[in-house]
Amino acid sequence: IGSIGVIANLIGIYTVYICRHLHNSFGYLCLSHCIANSGVCLTFAAWCAPTTVFEIGLRLTEARLGRHIGQLNIFCWDACVYSHLSISINRFICINYPIQSKTFFTTRVISVFIAVPWILAFCHIIPYFWVENCYIYYDPLTWQWYYGDDLCRDFISTYFDYYTGLGVFSAMFVTDMGTLLKLRMIH
Repeated sequence: IGSIGVIANLIGIYTVYICRHLHNSFGYLCLSHCIANSGVCLTFAAWCAPTTVFEIGLRLTEARLGRHIGQLNIFCWDACVYSHLSISINRFICINYPIQSKTFFTTRVISVFIAVPWILAFCHIIPYFWVENCYIYYDPLTWQWYYGDDLCRDFISTYFDYYTGLGVFSAMFVTDMGTLLKLRMIH
């Protein structure tokens, strides 16, 4: 399934590249999202699936390589989540303010809409660089991602992942509901 996801996202990237009608703010935001989503799917296809199928134990998956793959997965996942929010905001502005959106979404603004999710995703993984006990790894026996023991597990999993994710998904929901309401009012 991870391989299918990588292929589907690569097709999405290629489609944005070759289709001129996607050379706009929405298309570029989708391109950024597809790149991030490819990274998530790749970690599952190239790491989680083989370690699970071949029953590779925690000795390898919890080692430094496994921790870095977990870090890469979290980075790409957070970039996906924040890219979704950027796409929701873009869609809201384009639907609610169609005339103004053409002048608002300049190259510079779109660059910010693309860069901010990646910068925020990088901020999420900074603790994994300098704290030896702060990491995330995949357990092929339980098919779950686990945080290292310590304050890192409690703080990062709660505040960086849970509450931040909840906040971003709530913001997407409100933004998308605003878009939906506007579409319902039009028709």
